[in-house]
Parts: sequence; C-alpha cells; structure tokens
Amino acid sequence: MQEDNDSIDLARVADARSSARWLRRIASAAGTLGVVSFVVILLGYLLREISAEQAIAAAFSTTFFTILSGATSYGAASNLDLNASRMERQVIQTLATTKDKST
Repeated sequence: MQEDNDSIDLARVADARSSARWLRRIASAAGTLGVVSFVVILLGYLLREISAEQAIAAAFSTTFFTILSGATSYGAASNLDLNASRMERQVIQTLATTKDKST
C-alpha cells in the first residue's frame, strides 16, 4: 500500500515539474509581450500617432503589469519546483526506510 502512495507521489512530482516549466514559459511570454508593447508604444510616439503623455502612461502601465505577471508566474514556478523537490526527497527517504526494514 505504501509503495502505491509513493508512486502516486512521484507522479505528482513529475506533474509539478511539468507545470513549473509551463509557468516559466508564461513568465517569458509576459516579458516578451512587455518588450514588444513598449516598442510599439515608442514607435507610435516617434511617428506622432500618440502624445507624450499617452505614451508615458501606456508605457508605465504596460511595463508594470507585464513585470508583475511575469514575476508572479516565475515565483509560482520556483515555489512549485521547491515543493516538488521536497516531496521527492521525502518519498526517496520513505522508500529507503521501507527497504531497510524489509531486509
């Protein structure tokens, strides 16, 4: 019964690591989107399509929200990785303890 729980826990660790990779991709996409939007805003200002006040407001709000969402995604991925590593360590210790008791 314990071995079944351990294999389920190891599967959860693998799922957590996969989710962490996706969260890092989302963080990278948010950063890329922020840079692209900043360039578009700058281009709009240089072409005189938007005023300086509009450009500044758009640039600050876009930069703020993309940094915030990217940092949140990256932080969640790091937290998920840390907890997955802890769980994996506990499962390995449990398996080693169970193996020692059976011999």
